[in-house]
Amino acid sequence: LIYTKNISDFLSFKQDFISGGSRSERCDIVSNLISKGCSVDSIEYPSVHVIIPTENEINTQVTPGEVSIQLRPGAEANFMLKVHPLKKYPVDLYYLVDVSASMHNNIEKLNSVGNDLSRKMAFFSRDFRLGFGSYVDKTVSPYISIHPERIHNQCRYPGFDVDMLN
Repeated sequence: LIYTKNISDFLSFKQDFISGGSRSERCDIVSNLISKGCSVDSIEYPSVHVIIPTENEINTQVTPGEVSIQLRPGAEANFMLKVHPLKKYPVDLYYLVDVSASMHNNIEKLNSVGNDLSRKMAFFSRDFRLGFGSYVDKTVSPYISIHPERIHNQCRYPGFDVDMLN
C-alpha cells in the first residue's frame, strides 16, 4: 500500500508563536508567555510521567528492571527500587596475605575474621567459596630488615623467643 498524499494533508499545526519573536521564546514561564501575547489555550503544561511496566520480572535482583521517566527541567520524580539478592548468586572471596614475620598480628586476626565472615556470608549466598593465598616479600632491601642482628636470620622476629619458621 503506497500513499501518494503529502504529510501536510494529514497534519495541521496550531501555531501561536509570539508575533515577531524567535522560536526560543516559546519556552518560558507562563506569566512571561502571557505578557508577550501568547494565548492561554496554546500554553502547554507538561507534567512528570513515571511509567513502570507491569510485566512480571523473574530472576532479577532489582525491580523494576525498566523505568520510563518524562521530566521538565528542574522537575523531580520519585519511584521505588527493590533489591532482592539471589540466594544462589555465587560469591568467591580470595584472601592474599603477606605471611612475613612483621605481619604476625594481622595473620592471627585474619583467622578469627575469616571464620566470622564465612558464617555471615551464608546469609547472602548458598554458593560461597573462600580461598586463601600467601606470599612473602623478596629477601632483599628494602623488603627485609638490614639490622645487623637480623641480616643473617630474617625469620627471627623481635619480641618472639623462637624463629618464625619453627
